Amino acid sequence: MIEIFKQKSTLAILLTSLVISTFIGIIISLTILNTDSKASGTNKLGSNLILATGGTARLSEWDQKIEGQNWEEIQPLTLNEATKLKWEKESECVPNVGYYSKKSDNSKSIEPYSLIFDNNEKVIGIYMVSEKEQQPPWQKMQNTGPFRNPHWGIHIFFTPPPTSCQ
Repeated sequence: MIEIFKQKSTLAILLTSLVISTFIGIIISLTILNTDSKASGTNKLGSNLILATGGTARLSEWDQKIEGQNWEEIQPLTLNEATKLKWEKESECVPNVGYYSKKSDNSKSIEPYSLIFDNNEKVIGIYMVSEKEQQPPWQKMQNTGPFRNPHWGIHIFFTPPPTSCQ
């Protein structure tokens, strides 16, 4: 009879330990994964947005240079950073998209993309543009954002855009 109580108490201790450990694990993971870093002032996705063709000049996780770099440019993640790099946000917010922007340099060529901002002045996506016909999911567009001529475009969002104008 005493052995039965010992086995039941051991089982109860194991189950209690399992429940407590699971609870602590959930709390820790939610705390670590959902912490907003106020110091960075960036989107939750990361601290860099890099557009590149081919490979990249950055080192791989094994510290080997990735070959084939043609072009690479770090993009701003906030309107404040973008303004310093001569990006201008359009004054009108497009519902279900956000605020388009364009680079205001003196060159005659316009960038083939537009950063898209929300009301919190954070980049929520990119609008890519091509004058040449592209395959789906690209679409034939007319007057979209800073691009006034017919073109092929695709919206790429990092966060859901429906509340970008609110």
